[in-house]
Amino acid sequence: MDTDNRIQKIIIVGGGSSGWIAAAYLLKALQGSVDITLIESDQIPSVGVGEATVPSIQPDLFDFLEIPESEWMPQCNGTFKMGIKYVNWAYPPSVTENTFYHTFGEVKECDGIPLTHYWLKKRLSGYNLPMAQSCYPSPTLCEYNKSPKFLNGNVAVNYAYHFDAGLVAQFLTQWATKRGIKHVIDIITDVIIDDTDFSC
Repeated sequence: MDTDNRIQKIIIVGGGSSGWIAAAYLLKALQGSVDITLIESDQIPSVGVGEATVPSIQPDLFDFLEIPESEWMPQCNGTFKMGIKYVNWAYPPSVTENTFYHTFGEVKECDGIPLTHYWLKKRLSGYNLPMAQSCYPSPTLCEYNKSPKFLNGNVAVNYAYHFDAGLVAQFLTQWATKRGIKHVIDIITDVIIDDTDFSC
């Protein structure tokens, strides 16, 4: 009697960047121990927008898949993202310096004390430079259109990416299908469930 209840096959319904990221990740994580099929329709367009990310996408996805930036970024119109700049957000519009930067990473410390504590003390004494510009280098780098990496490739500040989600889907489609993901173009009209609530 066969008592092996391990999952043998996985079907991912829907493509786009989300579907293909899931497919690529499972392919690498499961190391070929299951058959993976992605089914997507050519009649249902994916959302054609850019994709903003957070820094964890590099170690958790691209590093995990062992795909270097130099390989995927040019093919996906990728750019570095050091933070988010909110204009006319921090103060009433009448204030001249009216932007807020949301940057990535923990604030640095000086003598064991977060820089934000020093900034707050100065702020109470009339210091006007915003917290982000005072405690992080990223806003200044952004204002001067500088890279978060040095020319030798070393990282200067924490960063994420902004990329074309459609191009990421195309890139991962090629990457994953070359490594064994089955790709089916079709429309799912029904799913039959057995008495254990699994599809049959």
